[in-house]
Amino acid sequence: MRTRYTPDTVCKVDGCDSTYGNSPRFALGMCGMHYTRVRNYGDPYFVKAVRYDGSDNIWCPGCKQFKYKDDFGDTKPRRGQARANKNSHCKLCSRKNHVKRKYNISWEQCLEMADSQDYHCANPGCDEAINPENLGSCHIDHDHACCQGDDSCGNCVRGILCVTCNVGAGNFSDDSKRLRGMADYLESFSLTGTNI
Repeated sequence: MRTRYTPDTVCKVDGCDSTYGNSPRFALGMCGMHYTRVRNYGDPYFVKAVRYDGSDNIWCPGCKQFKYKDDFGDTKPRRGQARANKNSHCKLCSRKNHVKRKYNISWEQCLEMADSQDYHCANPGCDEAINPENLGSCHIDHDHACCQGDDSCGNCVRGILCVTCNVGAGNFSDDSKRLRGMADYLESFSLTGTNI
């Protein structure tokens, strides 16, 4: 049975004297503000941290600490906005979230993979160094035959490639026959010294 609140019903959270008459958004016996906090954060007393600390530091909710503003990427400016704002999460937390969302693996699994490759490209013919914390230096490779598109189930992740090798594999549609043929083609010119 649905609870009916009278206009003089007071929010059940200690220290809050909001009544139903003041707040038409009244649910679970709480005023709108406290109900929203419970729904979003699981705690009616949750208070969002201050975003800026007065200097050049910004709060990162992922790290739960203040970090220097250069540790945050820029958002795209909205229409009519003179400049871009900073992302809500620092670059490292954004990278961790990206890896989890797109490749369905944990950050720890990503670091273990990089460590097992000695922080180098998974392609044995490439000696490019990789850094998982830097999105621009490497890409996580997965089998597109298993998962179509850009996202992965996590089971088909093959390794971490440098950007050049990942783009090359993508341009050849992960077709090993075509890649071997291209390697043979390039080697035939390098062995004879023939120039086109």
